[in-house]
Amino acid sequence: MKKLLTIGVLMAVAITMLAATQAEARPQYQKAFVKKYPKLTALAKKAKCNVCHRKKKAGEKGKPRNDYGTAMVKAGMKKNCKVAAKIVEALVKTEKIVVVKGKKETFGDRLKAGKLPGSPAKK
Repeated sequence: MKKLLTIGVLMAVAITMLAATQAEARPQYQKAFVKKYPKLTALAKKAKCNVCHRKKKAGEKGKPRNDYGTAMVKAGMKKNCKVAAKIVEALVKTEKIVVVKGKKETFGDRLKAGKLPGSPAKK
């Protein structure tokens, strides 16, 4: 009886571990962002991953990027980059990217205005 109970508990633990989703927190991005834009520290710490990501829509997987996160990738940001200088380089390049085609506002303009660069969630 003890063996059966032990095997049952081990199987439950194994199933739980397999079913758990893996979190891929990448604090090096936020650390570089806050160091580069110290006036936005409070906003960035409150927004956490949502500086570059947005909420999922029904059926989406992963953590989709907002317009700023997409621009960071276009500026050369590699997935899970751990080199602070490369992250800052992408931040600087992204400042020059126009937010909405046909308008003059850049991500740098938003940052200078004391706002987070990503577009606010549409209601």
